[in-house]
Amino acid sequence: MSPSLSNRLRKIGWVTAALWTGASQAFPPAPHHVVYGLVRDQIGNPLTSSTAQVTLAVDSGTSLSDLVVPNMGPGMNYRLQIPMDSGLTIDLYQPSALVPAVPFKITVKVGSVNYVPMEMKGDYAVLGAPGESTRIDLTLGVDSDNDGLPDAWEQAAFRQLGKVWRAGALNPNAMFPGTGLTFAQVYVAGTYTYAPKDGFVLNLMGVTEGRAQMAFTAVKGRSYTIESASVLGKWSGTSFRLQTDAVGTALRSSFQATATAKINVEVPADSTGQPARFYRLLVD
Repeated sequence: MSPSLSNRLRKIGWVTAALWTGASQAFPPAPHHVVYGLVRDQIGNPLTSSTAQVTLAVDSGTSLSDLVVPNMGPGMNYRLQIPMDSGLTIDLYQPSALVPAVPFKITVKVGSVNYVPMEMKGDYAVLGAPGESTRIDLTLGVDSDNDGLPDAWEQAAFRQLGKVWRAGALNPNAMFPGTGLTFAQVYVAGTYTYAPKDGFVLNLMGVTEGRAQMAFTAVKGRSYTIESASVLGKWSGTSFRLQTDAVGTALRSSFQATATAKINVEVPADSTGQPARFYRLLVD
């Protein structure tokens, strides 16, 4: 996921499951459906508390819960497996894990407080399909001006800029001064308190025998991937190694930051023989 918050699907509190018209009924139950994603707090940081709990519930009172797992995988910290016989369907052996058109809600418990996410962002096209998965990213906090950014983060960003915040004063797609990024992109990157040169920037440090050495500031809780292209616009994922990786360590497809620090990486030499190569950094 790039830093952009465009094309988001906003659902406040309750959403409606998409109709699934796929496989015929089966016995025994078909494979579980998986709902997964990233839970962020009101400042935009991925939750790192291993005692926080995500719960999916339907009107009937049936629910499924699991704990947040920090750094579970690139861009995710929770995962719910929804069995076909979980009680979330009318018939135990319906081919969908969630009854079509049945409303459900997801809540997040942090400590003793239950939060209804201010935003549930995802692609609901295969929601409930057996053996499929649906990513639903959750943002906690209050969004009084309904612009997709939590009020608490907006207030903190305005203080950083020496400005007074009021609801509606911030345009998420406006440029965050000095960064080359929008407010929405800085929110995802988590770099609003950083000087532009130390923020969300991929710096080329040098090239040795075709191997590019680069550096960036990684923010705790975020996941990073690198893409490359010989022609701008035709990007593809690129494997890399950290400068601190031991000799012989397998190349990485992503890096999950457990602390905020400057990260030095090296990308292997390009094997296509192209005279130039472009790189970009993506963050979840």
